Amino acid sequence: MRRDNLKAAVLGKDGRTSAIERCLLESHRVTRPLLQFSEWQGRQATENILRRAREEKPDFVIVGPEQPLAEGIVDALQELGIPCVGPIRSLARLESSKAFTRNLLSKHGIPGNPQYQVFSSTNGIREYLNQLGSYVVKPDGLTGGKGVKLSGAHLFSTHEALGYCEELFRLGHPAVVIEEKLDGEEFSLQSFCDGTHVVDMVVVQDHKRAGEGDTGPNTGGMGSYSCEDHSLPFLRDSQVRDASAINAAVAGALLKETGHKFKGRSSRRNCTRSRSLFERGQPSANTSFRMVIRRTRSKVRGST
Repeated sequence: MRRDNLKAAVLGKDGRTSAIERCLLESHRVTRPLLQFSEWQGRQATENILRRAREEKPDFVIVGPEQPLAEGIVDALQELGIPCVGPIRSLARLESSKAFTRNLLSKHGIPGNPQYQVFSSTNGIREYLNQLGSYVVKPDGLTGGKGVKLSGAHLFSTHEALGYCEELFRLGHPAVVIEEKLDGEEFSLQSFCDGTHVVDMVVVQDHKRAGEGDTGPNTGGMGSYSCEDHSLPFLRDSQVRDASAINAAVAGALLKETGHKFKGRSSRRNCTRSRSLFERGQPSANTSFRMVIRRTRSKVRGST
């Protein structure tokens, strides 16, 4: 049943949640002011969120950052009877564990994986790096979009790559994912998902490297763009359809794997040359999401 005067809450404080808040405030169905949970790091912050949620009784909560999702904030809010936009802890592994995501696609025969291997220790890593030649090293865990390193850009020898893997294990990551390096233009397709239905947003391309000319370390996002037609100049329609099909297939695989429906945003990052790759279940750079929100809102308005 359609309801008005909804009390909405947003958890997080970054560019992504700012974009979400602006969109909520444009809706005549949402009451003002919004309930904001801007402090979420640490046990005390989590307890404060749950206390305020019991007192304020929001009709729903939108969770922005990945970390509270991985720590189970949605599970706790749902126990209070509060619906959330964001996956429970088990499903949040799609973002918090690259190993889980790669293995999920492999197990369910979903296209998009590059050649990869998951390591829980340094045993065998040197040999696999030499086998691939060009590679990507990814920590199995959340790093704010800054943990991925590429051969030839950040790592210039097998010795350096092995040293980075050792560092990741010292930092407490349970595993390291090593993949073949894919070259080509990347784009991201995010989709709204209720666990059964997948509704695509517009495609964007974001830029992660901090310096000019794709130099410097990776960041959570240095900007993004899409074209007036809500596409990108190098894209074919078939590539967007393929990305959409994979987002839908992953939602189905998660339901089979865990028995729970993914509710939130799924996202596919794609490479238009060589094989494509899927990553980021809740995700994606803040700059990309701000762009997507603006473009999707324009697209919806234009079709009504």
